[in-house]
Amino acid sequence: MSAPRRPWLISRVGRKTFVGAGVVSGLIVVTVILSVLGGGESAIFDPAAIDTSGLDGETLFAASCARCHGSNLQGSQFGPPLLDDIYRPAHHPDAAFISAVRIGVRSHHWSFGNMPPIADLSDRELAAIIQFIREIQEDAGVE
Repeated sequence: MSAPRRPWLISRVGRKTFVGAGVVSGLIVVTVILSVLGGGESAIFDPAAIDTSGLDGETLFAASCARCHGSNLQGSQFGPPLLDDIYRPAHHPDAAFISAVRIGVRSHHWSFGNMPPIADLSDRELAAIIQFIREIQEDAGVE
């Protein structure tokens, strides 16, 4: 006798897609909520549209991010490499980096644990860091 068919169950592959869609949807909802609530710094912005003249993204990255993500973006024992293809702009757009810095992020690709929010970065400073990351990713072929 064969097992009963359960068409309402999601297959293993479908479940991963469903969970991935849920993570992205949750990120979007949180970003919208934060932008509506407002606060000191804006919740979402376009880093490329912000004037970062006078700021050094590499220095800011070294001070705020390198401990976990490595000075060369190759990761460390505390955090994932930002040069991995998973962080390409098509999969993790700039809004994902903004959200991770502003509100933290639950571990979902790696086993390093959750990333806490990073305090004390202005929109301009965060934009400079993101621009630096994207430049290094492009140089490394992560597009």
